[in-house]
Amino acid sequence: MKKANVAVLFGGMSTEHEVSCRSAVFVIRNIDREKYDVRLFGITKKGVWYLYEGNTENIENGSWVKEAEQGPQPLYKTEQFIKELKNIDIVFPVLHGKNGEDGTIQGFLQVLDIPYVGCGVLASSGCMDKSIAKAVFETVGIPQGKYVTLLKRDIEEKLDECIRACEEAIEYPCFVKPANAGSSVGVSKVYDKEQLSAALQLALQYDGRVLVEEYIKGLEIEISVMGNEEPLVSGTGKIIAGNEFYDYHAKYISQDSKVIIPSGLDKGLEQKVKDYAVAAYKAMDCSGFARIDFFVNTEEQRVCINEINTIPGFTSISMYPKLWEKEGINGKELITRLIEYGFNRYDYVKSFKTEY
Repeated sequence: MKKANVAVLFGGMSTEHEVSCRSAVFVIRNIDREKYDVRLFGITKKGVWYLYEGNTENIENGSWVKEAEQGPQPLYKTEQFIKELKNIDIVFPVLHGKNGEDGTIQGFLQVLDIPYVGCGVLASSGCMDKSIAKAVFETVGIPQGKYVTLLKRDIEEKLDECIRACEEAIEYPCFVKPANAGSSVGVSKVYDKEQLSAALQLALQYDGRVLVEEYIKGLEIEISVMGNEEPLVSGTGKIIAGNEFYDYHAKYISQDSKVIIPSGLDKGLEQKVKDYAVAAYKAMDCSGFARIDFFVNTEEQRVCINEINTIPGFTSISMYPKLWEKEGINGKELITRLIEYGFNRYDYVKSFKTEY
């Protein structure tokens, strides 16, 4: 049986570039070489594309760019990349954050009629923009914390009004985050008006839309989902943050954060999280895979959705693969399933008429 050719995209023009590289290493090492041949495409922080044929270890330690620069010329033009893709059967984007997880790469590949792993354009862009996702959650009745969405121009021209609107809707402490970002980049926990003002300015460095969210006292719970029309859910895991909240430092640098699997939720709360996860996955038109994050207050029996990550991390401390491992699905089987879901979704999309 002929092997399928899989292209793995890693790096990217994103604040999560380094995390993407680390996640890609897991994916590359767990692709079943008896079923698939692999080609690697690295994208630098400046957006330069390379066909990378070096050592996987250099992707993990960040030296791959220097190695790639000493090799063949980069793929400066779109037609060069398209030429390299002509023998590719499916693309696996491992690109966290903007310019990869936000529907841009997905749309590009869809226009080229190339199958890819993971969510489509709508789900990718909608989940990336947390203000859009929250509006959908509200429409379908999935519980979440209170929130206010602010635009860059309004913050710059009417800061006092924006702060007043936040204070009327949400009590301190609260969270401020860019609507389009990941790995808690640009996120702040604030306790008063002055901190709120500073946090808004910080968030604006990363996006033109900012969310101010209610602080929900309780557990940070994560769950893994995979599949297309009939998604599967894992059990839940719990985050014990090493910092005041689970920010970038706590996720990827601090040694104090802990991932606890299983989470220890009682059966009722566990089932609520699973049900809301499936509902959110379907409401956002997700496919392939995603990790969905919740806040759970066990005393109040309150479950609130936080966000959906359509290309979750695959690093050594990432919850997504760990939760499936707990279910008896190892890395190789997991990556194989995700690739096959990509082929299945492509066939599903192609089954619809494009002519009238």
